[in-house]
Amino acid sequence: RLAANDVAVVTPTARPRPYRMQPGPDFTVWFDRYDMDPSAKEDTESIEVAAERLASILDEIQQAGVPAHRVVIGGFSMGGGMALHLGLREAGRNLAGVFSLSGYMCSRSPAL
Repeated sequence: RLAANDVAVVTPTARPRPYRMQPGPDFTVWFDRYDMDPSAKEDTESIEVAAERLASILDEIQQAGVPAHRVVIGGFSMGGGMALHLGLREAGRNLAGVFSLSGYMCSRSPAL
């Protein structure tokens, strides 16, 4: 966590887990994939596990006194995809913003 001038940056890291795209030891990835193609089916179970973890971090931030309208979520690559997913899933929180750098959601994502 980094804090300066009324800004706090929370940078959660994905936990190691099995990853179909790279068999072998567990990888630090947010979710599993069937394929890299944006039209591929999503592994919704693994995305849901990651989304629940990230939503609990949002809960902690709000419980610490930061209103949702002052929170921006974002990420890079898979983290960017999770930020997009979480922004849609948690739309009722009225977050200040969502961004993704070099990330995407599958075009057939249930979150869409």
